[in-house]
Amino acid sequence: MGDAGGTLYFWHIPKTAGTTLTQWLEAQYRPEEVYRPHLLPDLRGTAAQDLLAKRLFRGHFGSELPRRLPVSPTTVTVLREPRARTVSHLGHIWRTPDHYLHRRLHAAGERLPDVLADPVLRRAVSDVQARYLGRTPPRRGPRRPLVTVSGQLLAQAEYELAPVPGRARLRRRAARRLGGMGVVGVTDRIDDLAYRLATRLGWSEPDDLSRANAAPSGASPWSGRRLQPAERSLLDDVNRVDADLYRLAQRLT
Repeated sequence: MGDAGGTLYFWHIPKTAGTTLTQWLEAQYRPEEVYRPHLLPDLRGTAAQDLLAKRLFRGHFGSELPRRLPVSPTTVTVLREPRARTVSHLGHIWRTPDHYLHRRLHAAGERLPDVLADPVLRRAVSDVQARYLGRTPPRRGPRRPLVTVSGQLLAQAEYELAPVPGRARLRRRAARRLGGMGVVGVTDRIDDLAYRLATRLGWSEPDDLSRANAAPSGASPWSGRRLQPAERSLLDDVNRVDADLYRLAQRLT
């Protein structure tokens, strides 16, 4: 990938230690060089001219950001072990009243079998990493999600509730995009990712990164306990593509 004169894009996938890496990345740039928004609606509302002076982009922009820039940026992404990412994702929804699935998750209850039996919740956490990497923006505008969503959460729902194109196709798309990343890391080795990125871009060697979002406030029914074998099996079933993608990410680090 090109460096676009030093432009960097952190392709952030939810619940993969993004806060940790974002804080460190922002420290490498002047404040005016950082594109502060991190959601698709903000990007879609930003004029092309206003993107030119920015050198750091970090957020949930998917493949839409590179399409908006005149030269391909250096891209970096982080993947997380799929079971852990899914449990963290569900915990975030459980703790966040403003999340578009918060009430639905609480209605489903605390048992993972019941949660994953709900078709909307199941789709929302199925192969999320592959879909954030492999999804291509629709040519005819976004599809209507499975639930009523508006405002800033609409773009998130577009990714999380979009129809899955089939595991084989999704696997090919996501693996191709992951292989094209400038730097790939995994959550459990975030310091190694920072070191490789600093070496590539000529930055000072980083200190150990603290996990800024490792211990979010508030509890969920799945935090701090060991998953039962049946629960692990259920999580594996909704993350088969993500499991393959995570193994690829480990080989690329």
